[in-house]
Amino acid sequence: PAALGELLGKDPAEPGQQNAEGKAEAQGSPFAAGLHAVQHLLTGMMPLLVMCDQRDVDGFYHPEHPDLSAPVVFVYDAYEGGIGLAEVAYHRMEELLRLAYDTVARCGCKEGCPSCIQSGICRLRNESLNKAASRRILGVLTGQETVDWGYVPMMIKLSERPVMTPSGEAEKLTLRRTHALQELLEQARRKGIYTHLASAEQTPLQPKYVKGDWVEQTPYGRGLVLDSRIEGQRELVTIRFLRGLVKEVDASKGALRKVKP
Repeated sequence: PAALGELLGKDPAEPGQQNAEGKAEAQGSPFAAGLHAVQHLLTGMMPLLVMCDQRDVDGFYHPEHPDLSAPVVFVYDAYEGGIGLAEVAYHRMEELLRLAYDTVARCGCKEGCPSCIQSGICRLRNESLNKAASRRILGVLTGQETVDWGYVPMMIKLSERPVMTPSGEAEKLTLRRTHALQELLEQARRKGIYTHLASAEQTPLQPKYVKGDWVEQTPYGRGLVLDSRIEGQRELVTIRFLRGLVKEVDASKGALRKVKP
């Protein structure tokens, strides 16, 4: 197969350093479009390995991340603070990558379709996608396809192979990546601590409804409160509606109001 350097939109014989124009070309290159497609494949395949909906996860890609000086695809929980979905996927990464590769490799379309690289929740409206490039990237990561590493001007993943940089720069680049990753982890740790402290400092919620109150809630109508309890920052109210239905309602959602008997 052709070298991955060709997918970057660069001359593989001249890795060199990118100027501003070269970076702009990389952003719009088939390689960048391939990373975009890889992001779709990973987030699209996650529900098959992790108990979640596709909207529970999100992703981000960059052909040459400024902090890591390498192509990246981030996959993360679509909830502030996370709920552990990405962590589960991380421990099954090889399986996830292989599933993504098999999906794009076996799809019979020519340029990409909803069965492989297109996503119904893409904020970029599925523009700038490249099926061939995504297959090549995933093929290299899973070992299904080979590439001449001497032609790759920047790394596809962190590995034991040296970065194609001038002499003495490889160690500096590795150190920069390490520091960037440590900073990301520290920021995540601090955010987790802050979120925990903020939730601990919240004023305890006081019940608004008591047994015997008459209430009204759409679409069930009027009813009598049988019980009310506080659970975290929610008030859960058990109501017997005039229709005979007994239902527990989350009063914090604002659809419940008191009425006269």
